[in-house]
Order: sequence, then structure tokens, then C-alpha cells
Amino acid sequence: MTIKTMERDRPDMGHDTLRMGLGGGLSRSGSAFSTVDFRLALHDLADPSQGYPDHAQIEFLPTRLRWSFAAQRLRLERFSLVNIWTVTPLDQYNPRTSWHLDVGAKRRIDPAGYGRTAARFELGGGGALGSSGGTLLMFGMADVEVLAAPGLGVHRFFPLSVGVGPTIGARLRLHQRLALLTTTRTRWLPGQARAWSFESDTVLRWMVGDGFALGAEARWNRTDVEAELRAWWYF
Repeated sequence: MTIKTMERDRPDMGHDTLRMGLGGGLSRSGSAFSTVDFRLALHDLADPSQGYPDHAQIEFLPTRLRWSFAAQRLRLERFSLVNIWTVTPLDQYNPRTSWHLDVGAKRRIDPAGYGRTAARFELGGGGALGSSGGTLLMFGMADVEVLAAPGLGVHRFFPLSVGVGPTIGARLRLHQRLALLTTTRTRWLPGQARAWSFESDTVLRWMVGDGFALGAEARWNRTDVEAELRAWWYF
């Protein structure tokens, strides 16, 4: 018996897994910056869907570095050993829980507006809804985030910050090669000088050719807003 596979589901038709990106942008204060990022593998929710599960993301060693032209300084923006999302729409036949896990490091903005790099562990679970054709995907999760860095904790011998709160997001897949993804996180930070944090990220990515994509990103938190134009190469 021969089993037919849809063209879009064939793994050999998917994008290459190693990815590099370059970008440049401005913050609300007018400060210019550039970024470079690298991913060893595999796929994220804004990548082209062909050849990959449309509701899953798994990345190994995604890393982003940022150069500030005003400060003339290179810093680590974020890094993950592994970053996993499973966002499966709920229905009467598939009441599965959606979840995500991120283990690595990130640049954290303190109450004075300065940044520091902190080790990070984040875990969350919740649910998702999707349109019948798969064009729109919406999700919401309850998360726990633990950050560790000198000076973060309420005591110098316990340098941990624990945050709890919701993560909500939506992806609009305008085309198999064009996606708009937005994610918003709110965290309650018990015992911290700043009782809560907020950050929102939006990415628009268009695969214009084999192995090459263009797009834009916007980020918003309690201290700043910034926008960036980006290009990605898949190998």
C-alpha cells in the first residue's frame, strides 16, 4: 500500500536548520544599535511552515549579540541552551495542554533602566486556539521564570529573582512563507524593588527565497520601545 504525503508535510521540503541573522534599529531614545544572532537548529514559530510541524518550535543554542553605537559596547542580549514551544489548538478530539521551556540567559532591565545578564529558567503551560484553516493561532500560558545574577535577589547570598504571570501571544500566518508573531509577558516579582515587569515582542518574517528571509522586529518593555529591520540566512 502506498501512503501519499502532502507536499508541504515532506521534511525534505523544509528550510535548512542552521540560521544566522543581522539587523539594525533604533530605540525610543534615538539610540542606534545592531544585532547579530545564530541558531544551531531547528525551527521556530515564525519560520516557514513547510516540512515542519506548524504548532511546534524547538531551537538549540539560539544566541543574540547586540552592539550599541552610543556606548560602543557589545553585549549578550539573550542565549538559550534549548527553547521549546508546543502550541496545539484545543478541540473536542485533542484537548492537549500547550507548554514551553527556555533554559539559558537574557539581558534584564533593572528599575534604574540599566541592563545585566542573568541566567534564566522559564517554564509554562496553558492552552491554544486556532482557526479552521490554520491562518490564526492564539495561545495563553501561566509561567514561572527564575533569573539568577549578582544583585538580583532580596539578599546578597540568594541572588535569585522569581517571576510568575501570564504569557499571551498570537501568530497570523499570512502565507506559508510569511508570518506575523507577537508575544507578551507580564511577571509579578515578589520581594523585588520593581514589583512587576512587562515585555512584548513582535516579529514579521517573510521567506523571499530559498535560504533567505527579510522582516522586522519590535520590542516594548517598561523602560523602552525599539524597532529593527532584519535579514536571516538559513544553511
